[in-house]
Amino acid sequence: MSARNSCTGTNGTVLHCNTPKPAYVWTAESSLTEFIGSPVGGYDKVFLAHFILNWCGFGLTLFAFIFSVCTHYNRITDSMAAMATGLAFLVLLAVFVILIVVAYRVIGLTHSHNATVKGSIGSATWLILGAMAALLLATIYYGLGCFFRAKKARTYEKA
Repeated sequence: MSARNSCTGTNGTVLHCNTPKPAYVWTAESSLTEFIGSPVGGYDKVFLAHFILNWCGFGLTLFAFIFSVCTHYNRITDSMAAMATGLAFLVLLAVFVILIVVAYRVIGLTHSHNATVKGSIGSATWLILGAMAALLLATIYYGLGCFFRAKKARTYEKA
């Protein structure tokens, strides 16, 4: 989610690195264009959407965390936290789909130009998948905690 860049080189020696930029469009890299023989364009807005959606998912998750910790776990705040984590899950699902689609399109494009090239999705994709699973579990936890909670006894009912 931070600023990204790319470096190029040969035989394990780095020759050049670009300046880090947020929402880095790695499909516009000159080394990829040289390898494929044609530019891979049209992904600027997709990478910007990916960058923004990552931060939206983080913000929703942070909102749910702060809400549940600072309000001492009552039914209304648990339902708000369940909605926030559910929405964050959907946002990260969109981020995951964007990552998978772009990665496999570029891998397929490079493989069609050179059959010896192999590509794989990076560790950031698995990090998003883990965050999605955690948000799904948090949504289930908050939802169950909201609807299947033992009722508190009132002070006049105890006597």
